[in-house]
Amino acid sequence: MITKDYQVILTVKLRVLKMDKILSVGQLVDLKWKVGVAMSSDTCRSLNSSYVAMAIKVADPSGKVTNHNFEMTVQQFQNFSKQLKDIASALETV
Repeated sequence: MITKDYQVILTVKLRVLKMDKILSVGQLVDLKWKVGVAMSSDTCRSLNSSYVAMAIKVADPSGKVTNHNFEMTVQQFQNFSKQLKDIASALETV
């Protein structure tokens, strides 16, 4: 299941083909990610929690670029990565 946080990713380069018309919903301009470990917080002395920080830039059909930054657990990132691979495979058939 795709959560609301990742819906912006799904709009990256999505095209709807119908009767020789192409509707462009957005285009991925840049995607950066990094892995980090939160060692502690104000409420927890020994957090030791891994996360993935994502920074993406998406251009809408008019060319306006929007930045989106978010974090997810490593497991969420693995699921997200699989979903992107599935989307790429589906787009190859179009």
